[in-house]
Amino acid sequence: VVRLKAGDPTVFGRGGEELDYLERRGVPVSIVPGITAASGISASLGIPLTHRDYADSVQFVTGHSKKEADGTKPPLQLDFEKLAAVRH
Repeated sequence: VVRLKAGDPTVFGRGGEELDYLERRGVPVSIVPGITAASGISASLGIPLTHRDYADSVQFVTGHSKKEADGTKPPLQLDFEKLAAVRH
């Protein structure tokens, strides 16, 4: 059985949940990683996610949680101003 997924199946995907499910049932699993679209598109456009002169880190933030999606938790309250703030 093959499960094809674009990019990295464990970055904001269900790869971890699916891996746990299969391993608990004794199904042999192998993950062949790809790259996440965020780093792929920046590389193809020639825009570095980090640059020693300009940025020393990069953040990937999910837009919603599993509990939010199933209605058991309110929407994430992300502080986008703080996330986007320039640090020196």
